Amino acid sequence: PFRPETRVVRIDLHSSKSGRYEWIQLEYDTVFSPYQCFHLQVQWMVASGSTTSKDFVALMYRRAQQAGIRCEQFPEYCSSTASGFDRRVQHPFVLPKIISLPSCWNKGQEFLQTLLLGLQVEHGFVVDRIRYFGRTSVKWYTLVHREGYIFVHLGNDVLELVPNYIKPVADVNEATKILYMEIPKLVDQVSINIQAE
Repeated sequence: PFRPETRVVRIDLHSSKSGRYEWIQLEYDTVFSPYQCFHLQVQWMVASGSTTSKDFVALMYRRAQQAGIRCEQFPEYCSSTASGFDRRVQHPFVLPKIISLPSCWNKGQEFLQTLLLGLQVEHGFVVDRIRYFGRTSVKWYTLVHREGYIFVHLGNDVLELVPNYIKPVADVNEATKILYMEIPKLVDQVSINIQAE
């Protein structure tokens, strides 16, 4: 996993319906890797959200499907960062499930690598972002479920599980119920294996 650069492009939209000048801003990663998420962020402050911008987003979804790429919509609270700190900001109305990590997690990279591999292989997660805390080499991993149901944030001796409520609530509740039971089991199993070595 790596931390990609992002690029911002302004796209003019010609709307025959409104007759006014409209544009959107598209922010995207400059490098694609099949091993982590690729980000496209569409912002429209100078476009009518109900017509032109929705048409643009629908066109992006169709083009991605034609290329065999899966698109998932995520709310900003799942991956937002505070400026200057490179840490995620908690949303005031979304309470993450907190899983404490065992004391062996910071004694080396083996626990972290085994846990990340288990989340990816056994539970269908993909690396979303890696953020570095301050000027140190401390990494804060963010992973997202392939179906888009839940985010996992790793840092500060805990795993935070944050559900994506843009998805249908019944689907999210069913998926998170299973993952809320399985991920602590994975953390315990990795901890037992590392301490046994």
